[in-house]
Order: sequence, then structure tokens, then C-alpha cells
Amino acid sequence: MDPVSTRYPAAEAGDDAEHKEARRYVKRLRDFYQLLIVAVLVIALTAIVNLSQGGRIWFHWVVVGFGIALAFTALDAFGRNLWLGRAWQERKEREYLARRRS
Repeated sequence: MDPVSTRYPAAEAGDDAEHKEARRYVKRLRDFYQLLIVAVLVIALTAIVNLSQGGRIWFHWVVVGFGIALAFTALDAFGRNLWLGRAWQERKEREYLARRRS
């Protein structure tokens, strides 16, 4: 039996695509929050180790690395297709069709 129909008994065949998209979105969201928690913990730990030893400060490189990873994960989770996304494409298609008709 299909996993969608066992979890959502009232789900119809047309809803299957919506449920798949919802699962993909929630997975991306979960991945972002998991990375955020790991980043906070690792940055805090490396900052404590670095600052307690004195000397040269190096933990900022860990912050930069996690910052880049978080930025790409956030774009995937929240800002996917913000620029040149589906809305932009549909608008450009309408503009093109309007130009061709006139």
C-alpha cells in the first residue's frame, strides 16, 4: 500500500503530488533547523576552546564555514526560486504572449 494513503487515508490521487511537495518542503525545513542547531553548538564549543586557550583567534573560520552552509540551506528551504522563480517565469510568459498577439 502507498505510504501516503496509510498516513492520510482521505488523500485522493490528485492530492498525492501536493503531499509529496509538502514532504519535500518539510524535509528541507527540518534540514535547515538541524544544521542551525549543530552550527550553534559547534560554534559555541569552538569559541570556548579557542578563547580559553588564548593566543590567536581562529574560531571565526568555523563561523564563516557554517554561515555559508546555512545560507545555501536557507535558500533551499525558504528562498527557493525567489529570483527567476515560477512567478517570474509565468509573468515573462504572459508578457511574451501579449507581445506576440499585438
